[in-house]
Amino acid sequence: MAAGSTASTPSWPARLGTALLVPIMVGAFFVFRAATGPSAEGTVLLHQEHPVQLGPDGWVAVEQDAGGWFWDRDTEVVMRSLVTGAETNLGRDPQVAYILPSGGYLSGLGGTTIRTPSGEEVASIDPETIGEGVEGLEELQAGFPELAAVSDEVVAVLVCYAPEAELLTSDAAGGHAVMAGFRLSDGRRVWARDTGAGCTGREMYCPPVSELGAVEHVVTYADDQATVTRVDDGTVAATWEDTPKDSVVVQDGLALHRIGNSVVEAVDLATGEVLAATECPDVGLMSPGPVPNLSPEAMLAIECGEQEVRLYDRDAREFTPVPAPPLGEDRTIPDGESRAHDRYILQRTGETVTITDALSGSEIGSFAAPEEMAVQTNAPRGRVMLMYLVTDEDDVQYRMIAADLRTAQPLLTDSRKMGLTWQVDPTGFAMVSSGDFYRTGGRYSSEEEYRVESWVVGVEAATGAG
Repeated sequence: MAAGSTASTPSWPARLGTALLVPIMVGAFFVFRAATGPSAEGTVLLHQEHPVQLGPDGWVAVEQDAGGWFWDRDTEVVMRSLVTGAETNLGRDPQVAYILPSGGYLSGLGGTTIRTPSGEEVASIDPETIGEGVEGLEELQAGFPELAAVSDEVVAVLVCYAPEAELLTSDAAGGHAVMAGFRLSDGRRVWARDTGAGCTGREMYCPPVSELGAVEHVVTYADDQATVTRVDDGTVAATWEDTPKDSVVVQDGLALHRIGNSVVEAVDLATGEVLAATECPDVGLMSPGPVPNLSPEAMLAIECGEQEVRLYDRDAREFTPVPAPPLGEDRTIPDGESRAHDRYILQRTGETVTITDALSGSEIGSFAAPEEMAVQTNAPRGRVMLMYLVTDEDDVQYRMIAADLRTAQPLLTDSRKMGLTWQVDPTGFAMVSSGDFYRTGGRYSSEEEYRVESWVVGVEAATGAG
């Protein structure tokens, strides 16, 4: 080394200090994040620092790190059953759009590529074939397909036919909304018809949610005409005039049909027979969730204004009154009062909610819930009830809990800093998540990426499934 040089080799204590400082700093970061970041407690079956997509019957599509280091952002997706423990690695970016009850899935634009549980492609639906042979579509172009409904055997898709390729939501002049069914086993088209509606998108139907599982019927609207179509063969099971949107709920071959503001009838969709009817002022259908299809885990129900709830009894073919009013607009349960939700009566005493079976009158049990919490009625109604409380309106953050209505078991006992993305599988599972932007470059970098952390809770899981 030249005379006068100030460079020197660090001593072993200095090297040891640097080596120890790095894990200490990393550990301090995780301790700080655990104390101040998002969290969830309860019967947690799965926790990932990536998005998780909930399917039916305990199926989940789990995004996970593809590398081996926490700074490696490459990810892959694993399809996993929380019930059986079965799983398949689908590789990187499989574009899971919709999870099937079999563990297979739909992928691609509009979810029009059918895949097996192993990820193998069965068929890809060509938008141009959706309306082949349907009258009145000459000289029109097919737009971009969207999922309408999925049964155990058939996927139904909708597409807008218009003078130019348009979205289903485009409200294109002269547009026709055409629906067709394709077999999941081989992708072959088994039926197609013009719905009679224009390309009005969300005004004519509600997109399906995979966590609900297979459905028998799909409900569409054309102005004030409601049509119930059987997914497997495309036959029209029922058509009602003067029936605005949200006036029909279907479940296992039955439909509740609201007529005006005072009458609801229960209809057998196989025969068209009206099995029962009931009348009360300001009548409405209890929300089934995000789509008109009610889970088999739930019970058909109506609301008589803010006064009473009536349940439809399939065996007795009659509507049975419940001795409690429905949830109000704020969807909370006031202290010292009761509210009816599905076939249950929820009674609050302070921060304790007691569940009673409305039909038998037997008390099921209790769970803890802060007084201000509201019931999430836009989730598929069934075994799991999700409740929430807004904790930060600016950053849109929530505190959430979840309970098993059958047993009163708390599934999600507490959480903090949850975001807008959540799902409920009505057979007994729920997913909540939190997301935020994180700086990805160096100290002076302004680059950011959005990262998601997810938790799945539920009533049961296979050994080692989490």
